[in-house]
Amino acid sequence: DEVLVEIVAEKKRFVRAELVENARPSPDRVEPVCPLFAPGGCGGCQWQHVAMERQQAAKHDIVVRALAARVERVHPLRTPVPDYGWRRRARLGWQQDEHGGVRLGFAKERTHEIVAVNDCAQLVPALAGVLAPLGGWLADMEGVGPKGEARLLCGVDGDVHVSVRARRAATWARAAESLLGQANIAGVLFSDGKHDPVVVGKAAIVLDRAAGASARGPASPGRDASVNDRAEGGAEFWQSADAFAQ
Repeated sequence: DEVLVEIVAEKKRFVRAELVENARPSPDRVEPVCPLFAPGGCGGCQWQHVAMERQQAAKHDIVVRALAARVERVHPLRTPVPDYGWRRRARLGWQQDEHGGVRLGFAKERTHEIVAVNDCAQLVPALAGVLAPLGGWLADMEGVGPKGEARLLCGVDGDVHVSVRARRAATWARAAESLLGQANIAGVLFSDGKHDPVVVGKAAIVLDRAAGASARGPASPGRDASVNDRAEGGAEFWQSADAFAQ
């Protein structure tokens, strides 16, 4: 792209600018698949306006430059998944608005403000289908608090686990029975960070049959829900698609 920008911040080693006009769009620019991918919209994605082939080349170059002093060879980016609809985990926030309603979604770029997301092209359909019923359930809960966090994890069978940090975990757990069965939600975990988590529904789901006995329960709110497999041997480095967001 050849663009006209307005500088909004100057730092010692870089400047930050906002787009004013795209004078000459690049042939690698494409229409984003998500309507929330726009200035002031959802900050969960940064690459949707770039053609996939160009994305992969740029991401590969980022890794090459980062590891140049330590690694002799970086293998090409592995992409054994479709361009969209493949992520099996998500970390979302919720926030009460000025009317007492609840927004469940991702943070706006460079802010802590939550943008409501009822669907997400990045997620597998089973996981994307959880967003609307979970947001509705949170909106109906009393004492939900001004903000919070929910983590979602989808197993290979389409079962979904939801992990929520809540101050009144036991009270919330009793109300969670209504969530089970909605949009493939198989289990819900609540934790207040002080006591043992309370689990409603299934205590474990299968994440990867190829790895053998790999049944895992819902992720605790303080721990990532899954593991990125990465092989590193000698002076070579393997990179996989799930190392990057769109």
